[in-house]
Amino acid sequence: MVPFHDELFGTEVQPGCRYRIFQLFFSLIMRGFDGKINHDRQGESAACRMSEGPFPEIVLHLPGVLQYSMDTKQERASAVRNQMNRLVVEIAVSKAIKEISKGNMPRALRRLVEIGGLLAPADTPGELSSILQSMLGDDHHPYYTLARHIVDSVDKRYLMGFGINMGFECLSCGGETIRRQHALTGRWLPWMMGVHLPLLQPEMLRVPMSLGIMTYLLAAEKASAPELAALCRAFPNAAFLLALPDQNITSALLRELEGTVNLAVFPLCRHRAFASAPLLRNAGRFYIPFFLLDEADTDRLLETADFLCPDDPDLPCALFLPDSSVPGEKADALASLIARIRLAPTHPLIPGFPAMDIPGIEQQITGDPRARFSIPEAYDFSPLLLPGQELTLLLESLA
Repeated sequence: MVPFHDELFGTEVQPGCRYRIFQLFFSLIMRGFDGKINHDRQGESAACRMSEGPFPEIVLHLPGVLQYSMDTKQERASAVRNQMNRLVVEIAVSKAIKEISKGNMPRALRRLVEIGGLLAPADTPGELSSILQSMLGDDHHPYYTLARHIVDSVDKRYLMGFGINMGFECLSCGGETIRRQHALTGRWLPWMMGVHLPLLQPEMLRVPMSLGIMTYLLAAEKASAPELAALCRAFPNAAFLLALPDQNITSALLRELEGTVNLAVFPLCRHRAFASAPLLRNAGRFYIPFFLLDEADTDRLLETADFLCPDDPDLPCALFLPDSSVPGEKADALASLIARIRLAPTHPLIPGFPAMDIPGIEQQITGDPRARFSIPEAYDFSPLLLPGQELTLLLESLA
């Protein structure tokens, strides 16, 4: 039989295979599974087969899906459930992007809210839920314009690759693993870590990833594109945030990073200047700038509440990071202002504040605002850094 191009999987699929894949997934979830599952990430076509015997081996070749070979029934069932959920998420996100492109924003948002509710890691509703509900109740909400800007400007490969890895692999699946580790050890592991990129060796990430830590901020003055591409290939289900000084982001670097779909670029900018914005837009990258603020910058924001970026008027999201010169009370006032603006926006820009937002995500994962994160003594994760003052100082030194 001749393969055909299937819109669902975005690749060549053997006739009847899509039905068989879902039939296998649902049967495994409903009645358990004693075989093995292998997902070939390098394959260029989707196919499936099932061996004979009392413990059949099912082999699903799906492009872009990590290879699994589980030893315990519980782990196998969890892996199958995650893979099935990822397929559902990919389908839902792809359809939502099409709806946004057609201008049907409320329908696209409802689709994403529904799938997000199914996969939510905790019972705490959080700020994101409040924002989404306000959008559903207002067909002219500014964030609809924001979503349209993102869909129109970001290459779908990067939007789907990084977005699904961050939301599903890191926060949903990784969060589930972190909660299991807490049940076993009584400790909460962080959901993300940072590192000064020149100190990183890829093998350093294998243990923390096995524990559910799937998000990594890679900070450097300059970056080697071949090494970054190799890192992205080695850990295709992780989400990497590349933090580079704004002036060191070049067209040549972005060309060399072509195809690194699980990597987003986070330029380090001073005084709200963002020179690399046109380069990132032209490359279709998913990017969010860090605006490092001194005390004068912070005072202006507190006075004007103007978070728009003159160098990138359609910028959908930016992170505002007061440096060590800013008094704590002014940093706290800025955090409160950003929280208020996000709940009642007047412009299509989401301002972020890492010192507030990272703990907010931690609470979503744990469901416990009192949770404290630490690394068990049995593990040496150096030179990886926990989110906090040390990581902030690293970013400040590079900007």
